[in-house]
Amino acid sequence: MFLNEYNTIKYPLDKEASAANYTKKLQGIISYPGNANLSAGIGLQGHFGSSQPNLAYIRSTLDMLGATEFPYGSQKWMCKKAQTRASTWKRY
Repeated sequence: MFLNEYNTIKYPLDKEASAANYTKKLQGIISYPGNANLSAGIGLQGHFGSSQPNLAYIRSTLDMLGATEFPYGSQKWMCKKAQTRASTWKRY
């Protein structure tokens, strides 16, 4: 099971989507009776606007989630490219 979250790596000021809350939620699922041997992981997504993503925040979030020792991966990252006539999304 992968617990997937959209805003954990995107919004540093969103306390609901913080890495600490994400970790607490995942540990709560694992500690539920009968889930001790559940295969679990962390899925991350981000849709970033045309401005520079907060790389320091992303790095610290990945460090915190990595400390849980659950596998994690990027499900989808999209960055909006700034253009004068139209905006497009680039998928990574």
